[in-house]
Amino acid sequence: MNRSPVHTQSALDSLETWIGSAKHDDPEIVDLVLERCGDATRSGLSLPSTIRKWLCTLGTEALDAALARDHDRLSNAPTPDGPDDLEMLEVFVCQRDRSASVLTAARFASILTGLSLRDLPTADMTRLLHDNVDGLLGGNFSRRVIESVLGQRRALVGDNDWTAALREDFEPVSDVPVLTLSGEAHLSFASPSDETVYVYVKDGRHAALIEPVAGKSPAFAEEMAAVISTLREAGEKVSLCARRWYHNHKSTPLAEGAPAPLVRMGMKKKLAAATLGKVTPADTLELGMLAPLDAFAKLEVGDEITLTVYEGDVGVTSVWLDDDHVSAVRKDGAWTIRAPLNAECRFTMVVTDTQGRRFEAHLALFENEVDA
Repeated sequence: MNRSPVHTQSALDSLETWIGSAKHDDPEIVDLVLERCGDATRSGLSLPSTIRKWLCTLGTEALDAALARDHDRLSNAPTPDGPDDLEMLEVFVCQRDRSASVLTAARFASILTGLSLRDLPTADMTRLLHDNVDGLLGGNFSRRVIESVLGQRRALVGDNDWTAALREDFEPVSDVPVLTLSGEAHLSFASPSDETVYVYVKDGRHAALIEPVAGKSPAFAEEMAAVISTLREAGEKVSLCARRWYHNHKSTPLAEGAPAPLVRMGMKKKLAAATLGKVTPADTLELGMLAPLDAFAKLEVGDEITLTVYEGDVGVTSVWLDDDHVSAVRKDGAWTIRAPLNAECRFTMVVTDTQGRRFEAHLALFENEVDA
């Protein structure tokens, strides 16, 4: 669902026009970029590739410094004098929401580079500050009131966003508490950790954790889709599980019994050598774990397809390619299957294990064969 207001799309379009010349060592630029990127991600917009590449090269030091500045802005923001001070409440709540966007963008940027918010020393302090601020707000105002003073920023707040923890019915406290950084950080979140997301995207592990959360949280799903899209465009390794999830996520919901969407693998065509009677050098794709199985696989594509499946702790019982069920050869826990490269450069792979679990994917090998 795209709930983005017009001003968020306009701000993103403007950012795209000048991001190429933006300097990573300019604090004001970095803060502006992070806030706008966080706004866009939270509202369901996809970040253009130019912006994602800029975030990829921002670096840990610049990210942490940006979080520190954001932390200072929120911790030093004037708090409302009481439940009736709606004017100051609007200023304070909007600053809290901007901080949510900055943290969202920082998390996204860290995942893109294989890092985690835990690699940013200020991230824990920011999360703790958010907890304290939310406790302050929740003790004096309902969720409805908080969201009503957000103005245009209200459109950025999804069902599972930071205001979801606020109660609709509550007993206001008599005194507004002072914001402090005392106590331990509350680090439990519904979303999986950055490291878990990165491992899933690169290797296909943790699918049983990642995919159900993405199914329930549109904001998390859009963030993960943006990470996968960025890594694909950069030619980085992306697991087959992550590619399959991405194509299912981006496709129109299917009618019952309809075939699953083709998964575009993004390989570059180099078939000219074959037409000249020469052997085409094989490209290798590491497919990662074939969840729900614990088997891993790789695919080699040249003049023919070679699929190799490596058993995990649970044995594999069969490996198929396409409907004719080309037979696989097993040796030392590895199954190898070869098949000619068909004219459409598409095929279906099916792997089953001794527990009756099944992995199936419909693949289109080359870059422009299909855009599911």
